[in-house]
Amino acid sequence: MKYKFILVTTSPRRIELLRKLNIKFDVIPPKVVKEKYKGNNPCDIVICNAINKINSVNEEHKDKDTILIAADTLIELNGKIIGKPQNKEDAIRILKTLSGKWHNVYTGIAIKVDEKIYTDCRVTKVKLKKLSMEEIEFYIKTGEPLEVAGAYRIQGIGTIFIEEIHGSYDNVVGLPLSRLYVLLKKAGIDLIKIINGQ
Repeated sequence: MKYKFILVTTSPRRIELLRKLNIKFDVIPPKVVKEKYKGNNPCDIVICNAINKINSVNEEHKDKDTILIAADTLIELNGKIIGKPQNKEDAIRILKTLSGKWHNVYTGIAIKVDEKIYTDCRVTKVKLKKLSMEEIEFYIKTGEPLEVAGAYRIQGIGTIFIEEIHGSYDNVVGLPLSRLYVLLKKAGIDLIKIINGQ
C-alpha cells in the first residue's frame, strides 16, 4: 500500500527534521484545541497535546492510507514546566533560571494509522553554560528566545550556549526520528522500505 504522510504542525523545525528521511509528506497546521491536559506529568502533557493535534484534523483525513504525525515539546526544571516566553523580560527570566543548570526536554509523539493512535515520549537532558547578562542580552536581540519553549533554540544561535546534552538531539529540536521509526514499526509500517521507494 502507498501511504500518504501528513505532519500536523506549524513548526519549521519539525518539518526540517522529517525531511531528513527523504519521504514525501504534506504539512497541515493543527486546529486550535481548547482542552488542555490538566495534570503536571510532562510526558502525559506532551503526549496529550500531540494526540489533540491529530484529533483536530482527523475528520478530514480518515483514509486508510493516510498516516498522521504530530509532536509536542516542553521543558521542565525541578518539577516546573517552562513554556515559551511571553515577552523579552520573560525570556531574560527564563534564561537566568536555566543558566548553568541541567534541565529536561520532553517530546511527545503521536501517529495515527488506520484509526489507531500510537504514542511515545522521550526525555533529553540539556545543560546550558553559565550565562552572563551580556550573553543573555545578546541572545535576546537575535529574536530566537521569543519563539521557543525554554527561550533557546539548540539548532540555532543558541547552540553556542549548550554545554552538554544527554539523549536525542532530534528530541530537543522537537521530533525524535528514532521513536517515529519505532512507532511506525509497531503500526506495521516499514519505514526502510518506504525510504527505499518500495
